Amino acid sequence: MIIIPRKDELPEIESALEEYAKLKKTIQNSQDWLKEIEPKAINEALTILETGNSLNNKGKMVYRGNGLKLVLGARKKYPTDKDDPELERLSQQIQLFELAEIRKNSEELNQITEQIEFLRSQIEVLQAKQEELKQTAYIISLKSKYNDRRDKGMYQEPYLIVYQS
Repeated sequence: MIIIPRKDELPEIESALEEYAKLKKTIQNSQDWLKEIEPKAINEALTILETGNSLNNKGKMVYRGNGLKLVLGARKKYPTDKDDPELERLSQQIQLFELAEIRKNSEELNQITEQIEFLRSQIEVLQAKQEELKQTAYIISLKSKYNDRRDKGMYQEPYLIVYQS
């Protein structure tokens, strides 16, 4: 005897969008979990290196398995002015003394600024002349044809944007 299941007993077939959304959510959850356990993993890696049990000659590999190798790296991090009152005090002193120097040398600084602006305008003129020397009517025509052809071949490539609800 053949038993035909009722509609509510059939396994639910998901749409590609539903699968995509679930996978995105799984990835986000995995990233959150990774951030949570990273400090523990770093501590474990430091312990491995402190005991001299690295897995390679260079002494930085701390794990090999599951098709992965984990190497302990380090990046320089500096305290901010907010973190260190002495840095904040020094920063304020620097700003204060720089402002005093700007006031003291304002006339000369203004002259230098004017010279810079004049030189920039001269550079722009020279760059325009340089571009003119690189162009001919034929090259301009070719560029126009190229841009027209590219514009005619333009299409919209769809993609999904994921928002957390």
